[in-house]
Amino acid sequence: MESSSSMSGMSPAQNLRQGQQAVLNHFKENWNTVAQLPTGYGKTLAGAACYKAAREASKANRLLWIVPRRAQADQGAESIPYDLEIALGAINLLRD
Repeated sequence: MESSSSMSGMSPAQNLRQGQQAVLNHFKENWNTVAQLPTGYGKTLAGAACYKAAREASKANRLLWIVPRRAQADQGAESIPYDLEIALGAINLLRD
């Protein structure tokens, strides 16, 4: 599986894996989506891309990430800001 770090500086829509793109496409049509992707597939990047779509459509201006375990929260604290940076084009999220 490819690393999300290989996508740095590139448009997420052009670099999402097939399953990630399917999640994004479904989300854009339904705005209420539950998705299941395999471990290591890039759920965080898929979620960040969905947030970007919601933000661009004026459907959301905040993001809440909920995980069931502390280890996942710790992992998310490391990966979520990076994936949001990729999805949103390196904007400063603290300025809103």
